[in-house]
Amino acid sequence: MKAYDMISTSSVIKIAWQERPNPIIWMIMDNGKVLSLSYDRQVKFKAWSVHTLGGTDTVVTDVAIIPKTKYDQVWFQVSRTINGAFR
Repeated sequence: MKAYDMISTSSVIKIAWQERPNPIIWMIMDNGKVLSLSYDRQVKFKAWSVHTLGGTDTVVTDVAIIPKTKYDQVWFQVSRTINGAFR
């Protein structure tokens, strides 16, 4: 359950909860990386993941969950270099 190797060089700046179709806790780190913790209490499953987004100088700045009837949408606000300009 511990992920010291993933979080030891950065701090969590935002947490979001996705409930459907699977419970996932999404974390935005102050270095712009995205982590997730998936789990299922019934089968005692837990797994950490680091998510890499494409592009140049990509930094995730925010996360939002939009609940739908059968699933939750996960949206990220991302800044990256486009045509030499950081946006």
